[in-house]
Amino acid sequence: MRVRIDGSAFVGKKNFSGVGQYSKLLYEAMSKKHDVDIVTGPFNSTSRVALFLNQIYRKLSSFHSMPYFDIFLKPVDLTLFPNFATWPEMKSKYKIVTIHDLTYLYFPEFIEKKNLSYLKRVIPASIKRADYILTVSETVKDELVKEFNIQSDKCLVTYVPPDMMYYEEQKNNCDLHLKYGTPKNKYILFVGNLEPRKNLSCLIKAYQSLDKKIKSEYKLVIAGNKGWNLDILTDTPLNEDSNNIILTGFVDSLDMPNLYRQAAIFVMPSLYEGFGIPILESMASHTPVITSDIPVLRETGGKAALYFDPKNPTDLGEKIKSLLINKKLQNKLVRLGDDNINRFSWDDNVEKIVNLINLNG
Repeated sequence: MRVRIDGSAFVGKKNFSGVGQYSKLLYEAMSKKHDVDIVTGPFNSTSRVALFLNQIYRKLSSFHSMPYFDIFLKPVDLTLFPNFATWPEMKSKYKIVTIHDLTYLYFPEFIEKKNLSYLKRVIPASIKRADYILTVSETVKDELVKEFNIQSDKCLVTYVPPDMMYYEEQKNNCDLHLKYGTPKNKYILFVGNLEPRKNLSCLIKAYQSLDKKIKSEYKLVIAGNKGWNLDILTDTPLNEDSNNIILTGFVDSLDMPNLYRQAAIFVMPSLYEGFGIPILESMASHTPVITSDIPVLRETGGKAALYFDPKNPTDLGEKIKSLLINKKLQNKLVRLGDDNINRFSWDDNVEKIVNLINLNG
């Protein structure tokens, strides 16, 4: 099968989001068995000038006023747009777009105004133009069917398995303590962009509620880039815990497996997600998981995680304490995590996509 894929979410970038990771892994999995071209727009080059011009093209195309991006490219059977937006095209038999979540509909207060207006333009138009839609969870698929009144068989769920590098300790000679200021002993870990929907105030309050003995032994490491509305942190006074809460800032992707692996537990307190890839990354790294009791994270974590009410810091604090002091429960969650991640496969995702096209080809 001849495939073209939009790589704008990760090509030319040293650090990319969860969407970028999904796009990269999808491209790599598809490339193993099919003829795949990767593009970032009409200028088919990875030079800085081309990437910049392609960025302008993508922004303008959201207003539906740009020419076909593939005029000078060869015809393909399928064009994959893994980052919410489609571009005008003329040389593809089928086009598929991935809609990762509907935050802009359900929690618009969690999105910057400029991104909110962009998503309001792009997502409905992309759904209308695409032949099929990929989602990253059954939860988001149900939301799409409900909100856009589309046929269920137009949507295909492609879960996001973790990168293979998370299954083994990385020997990159990086001392995390020196590079990011993380503790030399075990710690409680959060990974993700620092933004409102990640619900960091709940995590911080839960950590503050822990006994002094526990906090002296386990610091809280918050690893991720500054997103927007960072006041979510300063709105929660750290008081005497300021030395126990570590913000690493940006963490190189090559260092992430060891960051997970050296943690005592991983906590994902999100209020809303499209999927829960950090949960699977943690499980692949043999670190037990506590996460929000919301449908999509239940779908991701299965029976291999502890769940808490994301609006109740006391509940989270109790779950953290119970897991830290119970080695038997930790080992059980690690074993269940090994089984859980086996449910997800990039080979399965590729096969689903190819079968869908062949069935209708």
